[in-house]
Amino acid sequence: MKKCEEEECKKRSSFGNLLVLIGLMVLMPVAVIPFFKEEMKYARFFVIPAAIYIIIGILIELSVKRFKCRIVMNSTLVVILAWIFGFIAGAMPFYFSGQLGFVQSLFESVSGYTTTGLSVADVSRMPEIFLFHRSFMQFCGGLGFVMFMVSFVQEKQSMNLYNAEGHTDKIMPNLKSTARAIFFLYAVCLFLGSIMYVVCGMPVFDSILHTMGALSIGGFSNKADSIGSYDSISIELVTMILMIIGTTNFAALLLLVNGKIKQFGRLSEIRLMAGLLLIFVPVTVVVFALKSGNTIPDGIRVAAFNIISALSTTGYSTATGILQQSGL
Repeated sequence: MKKCEEEECKKRSSFGNLLVLIGLMVLMPVAVIPFFKEEMKYARFFVIPAAIYIIIGILIELSVKRFKCRIVMNSTLVVILAWIFGFIAGAMPFYFSGQLGFVQSLFESVSGYTTTGLSVADVSRMPEIFLFHRSFMQFCGGLGFVMFMVSFVQEKQSMNLYNAEGHTDKIMPNLKSTARAIFFLYAVCLFLGSIMYVVCGMPVFDSILHTMGALSIGGFSNKADSIGSYDSISIELVTMILMIIGTTNFAALLLLVNGKIKQFGRLSEIRLMAGLLLIFVPVTVVVFALKSGNTIPDGIRVAAFNIISALSTTGYSTATGILQQSGL
């Protein structure tokens, strides 16, 4: 009986940790204020919700240590509640600042954390701190709350939470090593992707947002015309690479990083992706060239990018205007 009570306490403790983590995630956009000092007036819309979540999480932690646990919470329930509280936390800055209505704020938050990528925000008018917030939610959603937590916290309930969130990546001998390896790989890709974008001529702030959107295969952009607004072949190539990385299993990526190219090439998901590209890109190029009268190179550029974006479910686009003019 005592052992069962201890296990339930650990589950409640996990929930407390997750609330603290959510609070820290909501606080993260404040980091852009030194670069956009005129947006200091929006800081309170992030600091207050973050403080509420962190305080509640800490209180749960303290109650677990001081009192006996009375509420039964299995791991699945902990994860479900964490996502629900995460959605609400993500919506609070939009709503209380007046950027979006309540339903629209919740929509944007859910879309971000689930990496769906649909948006009701007018990105041309939204302050940078909120643009970063929505992209960061998407980036975090690509990993999941539990993945973030077990990257830094060691406890017996972590495996149950990890499995309850639907993760299957077991690329290291133990869960903590797996979580940290995935987190490190994600962080390195974010850094390198941002650098590549900057080298290709994209502004630093834009490069960070688009790298987060591509890696999470969610596709949030701070441009109404998405990647197409830059009209740059090099930027499109970088985006294609990042989208492919984002849609590839972490275990498969680790094989590639370790130089196991043959094993990587034998994976069914890699072969399927390559096969689909080999089929649909040439077909789309021919159709595009015939319908619009554009050259084959232009067709390859448009087809490759937009098909990779579609297959990866990222949703970035380069050819909205072109396709409309072509009747496609």
